[in-house]
Amino acid sequence: MRGRRILDLGTGNGFLATALALRGAEVVGVDVSGAALDFARQRAERSGVGDRVTFRQASAEETGLPDVSCDAACGLFVLHHTRLDAAAAELSRVLRPGAPAAFVETMAYNPVLSAARRLLPGRFGIEKASTDDEAPLSPAAMRRFGEVFQGSIAVEWPAVVCARMLCYLPFLRGRFASGVLRAADRGLGMVPGMGRASYFGVVSLRRGG
Repeated sequence: MRGRRILDLGTGNGFLATALALRGAEVVGVDVSGAALDFARQRAERSGVGDRVTFRQASAEETGLPDVSCDAACGLFVLHHTRLDAAAAELSRVLRPGAPAAFVETMAYNPVLSAARRLLPGRFGIEKASTDDEAPLSPAAMRRFGEVFQGSIAVEWPAVVCARMLCYLPFLRGRFASGVLRAADRGLGMVPGMGRASYFGVVSLRRGG
């Protein structure tokens, strides 16, 4: 990782950018929020890596970076806020041939969780944590992304996060209920093919040569 130039897309508070810089990478953090970038700069400076992180106020669809200028890219919960086709084209443009990318994302492969997301937040005492511009990544969205991105694409499920989403219900917010639901997810994770039931996944990319 040392010396590699990594794009942190949707850097937000700069946590990931700073963590990568602490491991020796040269990081470019991009975000549309100027306030978030101010916080991110302070985090990087206080962590002693302000000289290894550059922050830019720009969108995922138009980063303003030079062509083939990044050795890798990453992001936390950013792609499902973007226009996917434009973000895919931009990643194809800025990544060097063979460069990898990985994004932790909110997914829409589980129809039950997708329906609950649409119907329940803001009702019955359930917090509405999402914003109106969000669109969790469905299989159809991933196919569209793959049609534009110039390289390989895969969705991976490192852990199942399904049953524990019930913790948003007011009567299931206690420690005991949380433990039971997490145990249920661990059990689901042992069943082949159940990864797609997870609410979160990892979109793994590799730029073609």
